[in-house]
Amino acid sequence: MCSSDLDLPVIFLTREQSPQERLMAFDLGADDYVARPVEVEELVRRVRAVLRRVRPAAGRDILEGPEGLTVHPRSHEVRVGAQLVAATPREFELLRLLLTRRGEVLTSDAISSLIWGYQTFGSRNFVEAHVSRVRAKLLHAGASRIIQTVRGVGYVIR
Repeated sequence: MCSSDLDLPVIFLTREQSPQERLMAFDLGADDYVARPVEVEELVRRVRAVLRRVRPAAGRDILEGPEGLTVHPRSHEVRVGAQLVAATPREFELLRLLLTRRGEVLTSDAISSLIWGYQTFGSRNFVEAHVSRVRAKLLHAGASRIIQTVRGVGYVIR
């Protein structure tokens, strides 16, 4: 999965039914998980339900966060109040992901998979470095407590 896929819902359809596999699917960004065999009508209804949940509400083109943070997906801008924050495409995707899933703690592996398309396999330094750069840019713009670290788990915007 790459950064341009962030707006696409993901439904895992698999024979695997172990709790560990289901949990991993959700950690990787799944919106739903269906184990085969499945009735076609059930699958159709699950797809409709996921599409209802992920479809942006009318007028919701701007993602809002704490301390005046706004992310503008259409113009690819990040602002704190009126101040424009210079963000690289990956930094923008990191903020957009965390705001889209606001309140949900995302692991480094989940962030890496959703933004860069691969897992970090336990090495948090890669994602940690990007989070650190984004925090520094937000701090420079006057916002200091946007991205929170949940020690031993991951990152969240509340």
